Amino acid sequence: MEKLIKRITNIAIIIVAGIAVVTGLVVGFTKSQTNLDISMYLTYILLFIGIVLIAAFALIQVASSKKQLISALIMLVIAAAVFLVCYVIAPSELSDVAKRVDVSESVYRWIGAALNFAYIVFGILIVAFLGSFVYMKIKNS
Repeated sequence: MEKLIKRITNIAIIIVAGIAVVTGLVVGFTKSQTNLDISMYLTYILLFIGIVLIAAFALIQVASSKKQLISALIMLVIAAAVFLVCYVIAPSELSDVAKRVDVSESVYRWIGAALNFAYIVFGILIVAFLGSFVYMKIKNS
């Protein structure tokens, strides 16, 4: 499976690099807005294809083991629960800046929930990093 993924990745990199070179040369030599638009659309398509392939490989890897699948589902449920808590504690009253830029209460609350979620995940990441650092120091001493 790893050889297949490496081959597909190498082929995709070669294709993307070739397309990037060709579109770069076309846009560089012909100062046309149409060619620039085509290269931007091509970039979006390649980005979308890359995201889809990454998600597909991740799903294949997770689905290859029942234990990994269960742990991934548990992590998704925990993340959803944390986001629900973040949404509940998000401010619903608009700030002065939000009123000036004409943001609705719903959008303001979703943004607040996303920020709270990012703060909590970042905090958990720091605690996990420090915990693993301390664990490794204790284990090696």
